[in-house]
This record gives sequence, C-alpha cells and structure tokens, in this order.
Amino acid sequence: LPHKFMIPALMTTQTVAILFGIKGGLSDVGKFAVEHALKMQGVTVRPVALSLEAEEGSDYSIEVDIKDEQLKLQLKETFNGIKYKTLDIGDPGAQGKLEEVFSGCDAVVSCLGNRQNKAIWCNLGAQKVVAAMRSQNVNRLVQLSSMGIGNDYLPMSAIKALWWCMLRTSNKQSYKDLVAMEATVLSSDVDFVIVRPMGIDPDEKPRGSWKILQRRGEGTLPITVAKQDVAQFMVTEALKPTLHRQCITIGKDTSTALPSSKKK
Repeated sequence: LPHKFMIPALMTTQTVAILFGIKGGLSDVGKFAVEHALKMQGVTVRPVALSLEAEEGSDYSIEVDIKDEQLKLQLKETFNGIKYKTLDIGDPGAQGKLEEVFSGCDAVVSCLGNRQNKAIWCNLGAQKVVAAMRSQNVNRLVQLSSMGIGNDYLPMSAIKALWWCMLRTSNKQSYKDLVAMEATVLSSDVDFVIVRPMGIDPDEKPRGSWKILQRRGEGTLPITVAKQDVAQFMVTEALKPTLHRQCITIGKDTSTALPSSKKK
C-alpha cells in the first residue's frame, strides 16, 4: 500500500492494579506507586485502598508520612483527581472484589499493611490477592515486604542486628505476619518479585534510582531509602520484568545525586 494508506501501529496499553493499605510506611510506598504509574504512557492504573476495618476503621482518605510538604501536597492532589476503589480485606467477599479489579490486568503491585504492631493482615491480604490473581489468570506480582525477613542478603552489622531483634521482640506479631505473607507468595505459582526495602525514612527524598541485592556477597546498602524510589522500582519491575520468582533487598543509590543538587 502507498505510505499514506498505511495504518500506524497502535500503542500497547498495559493495565496494573496497585494495592495499598491506609496506614503505615509500607502502604505509603503503594500510594507513591500509583502516582508514578499514572505518569507512564500506555499504562492504565487500577488503584485500590485496603483496610482491615474491624481494627483500622473505614477512613480511606489519603495521607503519607514524608517531611517534604510539596511532595506530600502533590500526592494528595494526584489522588484528588482520580477515583480509587476501597476494600475491607476482612470482608468475606474481598477476594471476589479483587477478582473484579484484576480482570484484564497485566500485573499487580501489592503494598499491604505495615511493619508496626497495629492491624496485622499482610498474610490475609496476600492469600486473597494470590487467589484472585489465579482466578483471573494474572501472572505478574510485585510484593512489598521488609528487610529482616527471610534471607535479605545483607551482611551482619549493628543496624541489622538491632532490626533483627526489634522484629522478633517489640514487633513480633508483624514479623510473623510478614514471614507468613512471604511464604504465601513463595508457595504460589505466580511470577513474583518480593521486594524487601531498607528503612523507608520520611526524611529521604527521591533520587529516581536505587540499588538492589539479589544474593549474598554483593555488598551492603545504606540504612534508609525513599518511599518514592521503592515505588518506582516496583511499578517498573511489574510492567517491564527483569526478575522472576525472586526476592531482592532494595536501598538507596548513593551514586545518584538528589535532583536539587544536580548540576544544571
């Protein structure tokens, strides 16, 4: 055919469901994942806010714990401009509602609960997420967990020893919940990546880059990492997979300067 009659290639559209809790630092990562995914071309985002309403209540308003007020306001404005579903993970019908969300999705990004002794439902959420994915033939899952769970590939240090002790004493119930959550994902047949972040510090500003450990002997990581950088990694890995059925630990990339300090 003459060139003027040729049909241009259509842009491929990917659909990702992003799940986040209403409280806790891990949940904040999911909110920033929504914000990042909405900026990507050719991506349809299905955000879902989850709560264990019997313990956390039913206030699904969007708040994040970061010190940068401008970035906090930007996130709030993002959510004010979109519609997102809300779901009580303790509802007996929660899995069916997740199946409706997952229908036609290419991937799921899951940021459930928190690392503190509050509402404990990460494993309950993971069980329903995995079951709903299998029901809808969605294969790709990027699941947020925590350093200190499983083999996080970090060499022993004073900080690691302190966090190891805290998880098993003052945060004992959260630790057990996160271990069970990972076991649920590891025993499934989905194509997963389990993401174990270092400390997600409200003071940390995003760099747009990160460093990951995939095995022992690859060095160590700084103590803290920005929530936004973990979120960006998770969305990127969900839609452009490079890791398969693997657990990684993610931390700050100190080789990359903060945007405000880069030379113009």
